[in-house]
Amino acid sequence: MDYDKQLLSFIVPAYNTGNLLKNCIDSILSQTYKNFECIIVNDGSTDNTCEVCEYLENLDSRIRVINKNNEGLSVARNVAVKEAKGYYLMFVDSDDRLVNQTAEILINMIEKTSADAAMCKYFSSETPPKHTNDNIDFDLVNAHDLCDSILRDEIGSQLWQFMFLKEQWDGVVSPPGRYAQDMAVLHEVIDKMSKVVILNEYLYYYYISRENSTSNTKSHKTKGRFDRAYAFWQRIRFAEERGYSDAIEDVLAKAVAFSVRALSQRDSLEKKYNNDIEIIRRGIKNNIRRIRKNKKIENSKKVAALFIMLFPRFYIMMRVFFNHCNKRSA
Repeated sequence: MDYDKQLLSFIVPAYNTGNLLKNCIDSILSQTYKNFECIIVNDGSTDNTCEVCEYLENLDSRIRVINKNNEGLSVARNVAVKEAKGYYLMFVDSDDRLVNQTAEILINMIEKTSADAAMCKYFSSETPPKHTNDNIDFDLVNAHDLCDSILRDEIGSQLWQFMFLKEQWDGVVSPPGRYAQDMAVLHEVIDKMSKVVILNEYLYYYYISRENSTSNTKSHKTKGRFDRAYAFWQRIRFAEERGYSDAIEDVLAKAVAFSVRALSQRDSLEKKYNNDIEIIRRGIKNNIRRIRKNKKIENSKKVAALFIMLFPRFYIMMRVFFNHCNKRSA
């Protein structure tokens, strides 16, 4: 596919963020870099998001709205990536915002260093830290080393901290139905690259929480725990296949920790999590020898992993019982 080598594609999935979406898009329209398209994917919202999207699409010809049935953030991103026409690509959550020079600074740094992507810092207060226009502090890093750090979870996996070259996303698909989408794909994209420029600049405003956000519900948190465990079991396979053997011990420790955490609540016993429980059980079984030898896994978690491998549902019931007893005695 031929991309417009000056065009930037912003991708903004939106689900029930009608009261915040306009502020997000206003921050995109206020960018000092003007050659962009903004693809908003309305993922079956049930609030006023659809009306806000229609208003925004009529407001500026660079905004394009895709309305679809609700299938989750992963599918919304996948749809938008296929539709994107830009040479550069940036994901923006619909309740977040950008500082005015975000796009200009990141593109300039990619071009200046011939990097395959640029990574910025983010802030979560209404007042952004000051950023400079000249003498920007940055590091140009080897992409393999960065990917290694991402796999180990030493660096967060937030896609929205990065500006990518669109071609790096060819063939990369976010797993449908999973909440920890960024954890599942960022390493795949970075692994394709040669070098990444990391800026010491706060260019992305991350809006911490919404009271009515689905991410704050108990069911979302339970599924999120399972999906993080799933992402790390997938990372082990990726590390083995792509030459990151030195990272496997750390990735395995994270996979076990997330798995133990996922199987710690009563609602983990619901039928809809049966497949996730089996994925965890099978992951432990396939790696039980490495788990036993792994010095970065606490002995208590090694015992828990063995218990989960043999009797996963009974393990959950035991955890629920002990959690209840601890609460009563507190």
